[in-house]
Amino acid sequence: MRRHGLITGCVLVCLIVTVSLTASALRSTLRERREVMVRHQVLQTDWLLNAGIQLAAKQLADQPSYHGETWLPKETTGAYFDARVVIRVTQVEDQTKAKSVEIIATLANSPSRGNRSNAFVTQCSHRLFIKRPTNP
Repeated sequence: MRRHGLITGCVLVCLIVTVSLTASALRSTLRERREVMVRHQVLQTDWLLNAGIQLAAKQLADQPSYHGETWLPKETTGAYFDARVVIRVTQVEDQTKAKSVEIIATLANSPSRGNRSNAFVTQCSHRLFIKRPTNP
């Protein structure tokens, strides 16, 4: 009779250890999956910032009086609910004809309302100064 109790106890201990290891592996897998999603979103935000820099450069080359815009690339966002690039062009306050260009790219993986437990927003920004050459 004591042997059956000992065997049952060993089986229970083995089950507890197995369930603990499985739960730990599942938590680790979910954490890694989330980190990969965040890294992917950061990379996508960086690409969006680069597109904004190219857009600002093209607009400034075509229109010297360009003051900036907010670009909402809806057709290319895929799984993202909010993608936006804000471009601000300002005149530098010195005697040169330089312009300050600030580009801010923002990408959100969920709508502003709804499930916020998995929501995160990534943002990249870049500032550059453009000085027009003066003709003598």
